[in-house]
Amino acid sequence: MKKELVNEISNISERMKEVRKRLGLTMDRMADSMGFSKSIISEVESGKKKPPFVYILGLYHEFNVNIMYLFSGEGEMFLENQVRLDKLPPEIHQMVSMMEKVPAVKYAMLLHFSEYRQRNKDIIEKTLQENQENK
Repeated sequence: MKKELVNEISNISERMKEVRKRLGLTMDRMADSMGFSKSIISEVESGKKKPPFVYILGLYHEFNVNIMYLFSGEGEMFLENQVRLDKLPPEIHQMVSMMEKVPAVKYAMLLHFSEYRQRNKDIIEKTLQENQENK
């Protein structure tokens, strides 16, 4: 895995740990409330395992955790009750809406594409810009 991606997963893992601590939950209590094993939570928080998307959605639905905060560190850790998906940037809203309907295998494929897209962002943007200019 590229160094940047490893660093980003590490940052997300640290923020997930911060969220759990701010909620005042032990790993055992978080595992019980989220339906995961304590070992998965430990592996995610230590950066040994990528966080499953269902875990991220669980944090959002159960505790109003700001998904933008988890991925980027931007914004508040928790959303106010009235600030939900419709207040997220359109691309994040679309991603979350899609992921709620996607089985695990498709999620893995989308994660791979997302990582590819991030690594090749400049090339993709240049190609999109050229396509717009050719219309």
